Amino acid sequence: MRTRLRLDATDIARIAVFAAIVAVLGLPGGISVFGGVPITAQTLGVMLAGAVLGPWRGALSMVVFLALVALGLPLLSGGRGGIAAFAGPSAGYLIGWIFGALVIGAIVHAGGRKPSLVRTFVGVLVGGVLVVYAFGIPVQAFVTRLPITETTVLSTAFLPGDLIKSVIATAITLTLVRAYPRAFRFAGRTAAIETAPAPAAPAPAAPALAAPATAATDSVSAPAGEREAGPRVP
Repeated sequence: MRTRLRLDATDIARIAVFAAIVAVLGLPGGISVFGGVPITAQTLGVMLAGAVLGPWRGALSMVVFLALVALGLPLLSGGRGGIAAFAGPSAGYLIGWIFGALVIGAIVHAGGRKPSLVRTFVGVLVGGVLVVYAFGIPVQAFVTRLPITETTVLSTAFLPGDLIKSVIATAITLTLVRAYPRAFRFAGRTAAIETAPAPAAPAPAAPALAAPATAATDSVSAPAGEREAGPRVP
């Protein structure tokens, strides 16, 4: 049975909180390296959004963040914002955040289970690094007009920092699971609630059989003990 995504007030608040976390992680700014793409701590927020919120809510938090950036809010590292941010070398990485959070959440919460050490680290590594690179490198090569092979080699400068962020995101996620499990909404539990069939209504009580009719000539009623009881009022 297909599970529908339902958002309540708590979900909306959590999505907004993680969009704010990504914004706060951009306040220290970033270090620009080859191609003009900065190394920042904001990818750590993307990893945490997917690992804690799950695939769809994590991706929605990134959509909210990028929508605010497009509206002109200076939420990217170095106080950048506006639609021009989506025309620069980092545009592909920004779009990759959405799909990265989606993949992270899908791996970390696979089967509706609680995050484990292996699944969490693999999830943040695959979604937060490989998926983001898969979107970022081609766009960076197109904007900078460098061969994609050269851009890929230059992008390896990001790997040490991204590996450190993957370890930090894994540690934070597992700490939250132990210390504050209510921060998570495991997919399996939600799906069970949303897809569980409604309890069957109790069957109506069968009507009591009528007492056999007496002969027309019999004017004597049946003894009280032999009368058939009527239906019971619940």
